[in-house]
Amino acid sequence: MPRSPLVTLATLVGLLGLLLLLLLLPPTQAHGQAAPRAVDTAPDALRAWIPWVTRDVPGLPCPWVSGARTCDWPGVLALALDDDGATFTLDLRTDARTTVPLPGDLRHWPRDVRVDGATALVHTAQSRPALDLPAGRHRVTGRFAWSRAPDTLAVPPAIALVRVSRDGAPPTHPPRESDGTTRLREHERDLPADPTERQATVSLEVHRLLVDDIPIRLETRLRLRVSGDPRELDLGRVLPPAFTPTALDAPIPARLDGDGHLRVQLRPGDWTLTLHARTTDDLARFDPVSAPEPWPAVETWSLDSRPGRRAIEARGAPGVDPRQTSLPADWHALPAFQLTPEHPLELAVLTRGAAAPPAEQITVHRELRLTQDGTALIIRDTLSGERTRSRRLEAAAPSMLGRAALGDTDVLITRLDAAGNPGFEVRGDRFGATADLLHPSPTRLPAVGWNVDVQSLQATLHLPPGWLLVSAGGADDAGTAWLHAWGLLDLFLLLLIVLGLRAVRGTPTALLALLVLGIAWQTPHLPRLLWLLVVACTALATALHQRRGARIAEYVRRGALLLLAVAAVSFVWEESRMALFPQLAHGGAGPDGIARTAHHARFSLPVAMDAAQAPESALAEDAEPYAESLRARSAPSGARAEGRARSTFVDPSAIVQTGPGVPTWHWEAHPLRWSGPVSSEQELRLVLFPPWAVSLLRLFTVFGLLALLVLVLRGRQPAPGPRDDDSPPDPSGAPDTSAAEKRGGPSVAAGDGAAGTDARTGHEGDGPAGDVASTAPVVDVSEASAGEAPDASERDRGSEAGRESGVVSEAGEGDGPAEDPKPDAGVVSEAGEGEAPAEAPDAESAGKGSRGGTGGGGGAGGAAGLVLAVAVAAAMVGASAP
Repeated sequence: MPRSPLVTLATLVGLLGLLLLLLLLPPTQAHGQAAPRAVDTAPDALRAWIPWVTRDVPGLPCPWVSGARTCDWPGVLALALDDDGATFTLDLRTDARTTVPLPGDLRHWPRDVRVDGATALVHTAQSRPALDLPAGRHRVTGRFAWSRAPDTLAVPPAIALVRVSRDGAPPTHPPRESDGTTRLREHERDLPADPTERQATVSLEVHRLLVDDIPIRLETRLRLRVSGDPRELDLGRVLPPAFTPTALDAPIPARLDGDGHLRVQLRPGDWTLTLHARTTDDLARFDPVSAPEPWPAVETWSLDSRPGRRAIEARGAPGVDPRQTSLPADWHALPAFQLTPEHPLELAVLTRGAAAPPAEQITVHRELRLTQDGTALIIRDTLSGERTRSRRLEAAAPSMLGRAALGDTDVLITRLDAAGNPGFEVRGDRFGATADLLHPSPTRLPAVGWNVDVQSLQATLHLPPGWLLVSAGGADDAGTAWLHAWGLLDLFLLLLIVLGLRAVRGTPTALLALLVLGIAWQTPHLPRLLWLLVVACTALATALHQRRGARIAEYVRRGALLLLAVAAVSFVWEESRMALFPQLAHGGAGPDGIARTAHHARFSLPVAMDAAQAPESALAEDAEPYAESLRARSAPSGARAEGRARSTFVDPSAIVQTGPGVPTWHWEAHPLRWSGPVSSEQELRLVLFPPWAVSLLRLFTVFGLLALLVLVLRGRQPAPGPRDDDSPPDPSGAPDTSAAEKRGGPSVAAGDGAAGTDARTGHEGDGPAGDVASTAPVVDVSEASAGEAPDASERDRGSEAGRESGVVSEAGEGDGPAEDPKPDAGVVSEAGEGEAPAEAPDAESAGKGSRGGTGGGGGAGGAAGLVLAVAVAAAMVGASAP
C-alpha cells in the first residue's frame, strides 16, 4: 500500500524540528573534562575521509604531555622470578598506533612475547626491545631466560610501577635508578632500617595563578613529596568547576582522564606537576577544590589582574604575604590569597576598560648633523616602544619630516589638514620606526621633535670640522661641550695658577694667563700640570732666596721652565695646525689616520641599520602565545588573525617620500642625555662657534701662550749665593770682612771704647751706652781701621751702596759675621765686643738692622711664597690622582 504524502511530510517536518532543536541547544561539557575533538564532531559525510587526512599525523589523537605527544600509558609491570628465568606481565593503553618499549636489553632479550594472547613480533628501537601496538587496551606477556638472575634489569622509564615476586612470595617494589634500571637481587638490604621511613606517605601543596584575561586562565602547580613504594594515586578532580584543561606538564607519568580525574604513578621523590586550564565564562567567584586526603584543606592563589581589560577588587579570601609562603618565586610580585571552602575568592569589577590610558612608553634616539655651511640640522630619529593613545606620530614644527619607515618598510607621510604637521600612521601598539628630518635652525630646536612625551631621550650632535660646541641648554648632560666640561677642580687649578703668577710676576702677567689659559684649558694638549709646576718652583725659589735650599729650588725651577718650553712647542704646533687646517684636528691624515678610518669603515654598521628593529608585525608577535590555541579552535578564526596581520602592511606599490640626504660622516660627536621622561614642549638650545671664530681663538691662544712664556722667562730670580752666617766667626776676634769684600759692599765700624748691645747675639760691650749713630760712619774695610770715624759723605755713599747690593754691613773689630738682609731693607750695623752698634741716620727709611727685625720683603713675603708653593703642590697631586 503506498504511503500517504501527509505522513511523509509530517516525518520530514519532525526531523527538521529535531535538527533545529539540537542546533539551538548549547553544548554541554562536564566540569574538568576536555572539549570534544574535531574528529568526534565531524559530519557523517566527512568521516570516511578522516583516516586519509590523519594518515600522515599518527599521533594526532594523543594528548600533549611535557611538550610532546604521548600515545602509550603503561600500567604495572609484574615480574615473577624463578630459578630458570622470569615472566613479566604489562597492562597498558594506547591512544594511537605507536611503538611501545619492553623491559630488557640486548643482553637480556624478552622471549615468547604475546599481545592479548597472540604472538607478537619484537624488534629493536633505540637499542631496546619494542613492539608496535594499535590503539586500544592491551596485555603484553613474555619471559626472560637465564641460569642465574642478574643484579639489574633494564626497564623503560615510562613504566613507573614495577612489582617483583620471587618463588610465589608477596610482590615487592625494588629500588630503581634514574634511567629506570631495576635491581633484582638483594634489594632488601637497600631499604631503610627504620620502618617509618618505608611507610608510604604523600604530601601535597596546591598553588594556583589566576590570570584575569580573555579568556580567564588558571595555572595549577601541584607539589608532591612522596616516600615509600612506587604506586598509582588518583588525586580526583583537581580543577575548579567551569575550567577546561589545556595542557599538562609532569616529570612523572600522569594522566587526566575524561572525567577530570588526575592519575599519577608515584615514586619516591619531590615532584611538581603543572596543569593549565581556561574558562570561557565571566566568573566572579572561585571556590577551591574539595577532595579527600592528601588534598590540602587550604589552597594558595595568586591573582594577576590586567588593568587594561578591567579594574577589579579581590574580596572574600584573606590575603597573605607571598614571600612567607611556598609560592614560586616568579609569583612573589603578585597578591596572594588563601582559599578555603568557607572563604572563596570573589572578584568585584570596579570599571571595565582602562580608566585612563597609561603614559606613552617611547624611546627616542636622535642623530643631529650640522650642515657644512652651518645653516640647518639634518636629523635621523630612531623611535621604539609602545603607543597607548594616538596611532599617529607627527613631527614638531618647524622641523620638516622627509622620510619615515616602520621597520624596513617606508611609509607614506601625510598631513591631516593644510595647517597640520606632517606625520605617519603607526599600526599596532609596539613599533619601531626611523625618520629623517630637516630643521632650519641650528641653534634652537625641540628636544623630542615629535608630538608625544617620551620616557627616554638621547641625542648625538655631529659637527663638521672646525666647529665648536660651547653649550647645550636644555640637556641634562652635555659633558663634551666647552662650558659644560668645566668642573670645580678645573676652576681651582686655573685660579691657583693665576694667583701664583700674580704673586711672582705681577698683575698684567696674571691677567694674560687668565685669558689665555682660560680659553685653552679644555684643549687636550695644554700642559696644565707643567704650569702648576713652574708656578710652584718659582714661588719656592722666591721664598728661599739667600737661604738654605735656594740653589736647589732655582735648579728645579729652570728644569720646569725647560719642560714647559718643550711642551709649549707641541701646543703651538697643534693649535696652529688646527687653526689653519681644521680637518686635521683628529689625525685623519697620514698612515695612522687612514688605517683608523679603514678600520671603522670595515667594522661599523651603515647608518640606516642603526635603528632598533621592531617586529615586522606587532600583532603577529603579540598573538604568538595564543597562535596554537587559535589554530586548534577553528580555521576561520586563524584566517581572521592572518587577515588582521596582513592589514598592518602598507601597499608596497605606494609612492613614498625619500627625504633629505643623510650624511654618514663622523667628526666631532657630542652625546646629549636627558634623565627621566621628557616633554614634547622642551627645547634644546645650542651655542656654536663657526670655524673662523674657532681659528681666531686658537691663534690668540698660540701668541698669548708665547707671550706668557716670555714674561715668565724674563722675570729672572737673583742668583743664589752663600749666606754670610754660613762661615763660623773668627776666634781671634778680628772683624770678618771676607763677605763684604767679595760683594764689594761697605762695612760699618764702631770706634774703640763704644759700648752697646750686639744686635745679633745680644752681648753688651764695655763702652759707655748712648747714641752712637754720629760716631759710627760707614767706611771701607780695606781702608778704615778700628776706631776711625769717616765723614758724613762717605757714610752716605756707603749706605747707598749697601742698599743697592742688598748685603749686610759688618761691624769692626771683634764682630761675628753679619746677616744679609733683603733688598731695600736698609743698612744693618752690628757691634762687636767693646763697640757700640751703629744705626742708620733715619730709622724709618733704613729699617731695623737686627736679625729679629722686619725687613721690607724678608719674613712675610717668604712665608706667603712657601704657603703658595705648598698649595700648588697639593693641587698638582689632586689633579694627577685618578
